[in-house]
Amino acid sequence: MRSAFDWVAPAGWLLLILATAAGGATAQDGVYASQRTGTAAWRIIGPGEILSACAQDAAGLCFTDARGALWTLRTGTGVADVRNAEREQFWPLPVIWVREALEALDPRIPALVACRIYILPLPRENLPRSSCDGVAIYLSPTVRPATREVVHFVVFHEVGHLLHRRLLPDGDREGWRRYRRIRGVTDEARYSASAPPPDRPHELFAEDFRLLFGTEPARGICPAWVPSAAPPSSRPGLRRLFHDLLSTAPKDRLYAAR
Repeated sequence: MRSAFDWVAPAGWLLLILATAAGGATAQDGVYASQRTGTAAWRIIGPGEILSACAQDAAGLCFTDARGALWTLRTGTGVADVRNAEREQFWPLPVIWVREALEALDPRIPALVACRIYILPLPRENLPRSSCDGVAIYLSPTVRPATREVVHFVVFHEVGHLLHRRLLPDGDREGWRRYRRIRGVTDEARYSASAPPPDRPHELFAEDFRLLFGTEPARGICPAWVPSAAPPSSRPGLRRLFHDLLSTAPKDRLYAAR
């Protein structure tokens, strides 16, 4: 199986991404409304809309994220951590597959937690991979056209991060103790935020969600890293924990669409 992260290191130049994103940008932007729940709480912001809202300053092209933070978008290729830089081209994730993955979510998720989905036209400096900040999910472009499997993989993984940020925040010590106990990762020296990526609790949680609740395409890709913990399917009670989070989320952990 191909690793999803073979695709996620972005590179390229502005003229190429403008050509890629300009056609059909309107179709990629707008409100996502689940056919099953009728909610319009999740808004997809496509690459065309993002580019039109970007500002230019001395640092380059700047993107303002959902929290108001300013990011310089990478338009050059001379950065050591960017793989396949010689291609000088990158591709926003196809909105049709982003929507398809969102539609496959448990309908309680978009009903409980609002979210913006940014389909980035260019990678952010210092954060080239896709990410979630608890308010929005940022889907980074790829260095070649992404497959349906890659898109589903990334979307479900980042929704996993959204869930722990909104429904199981770090301040919920009892909730995390329960997760660690059920997951079999109670050794806080081994499984910590400073551990190698596969053994970080946040990454474990996001991958558990993808593997337990993801679509077949989302589950069909092996990540670049493999945790030392047992597979989530082997842990009794783990699926129930996720269902409990969605069923008993305190109101003060939810937020409205903006």
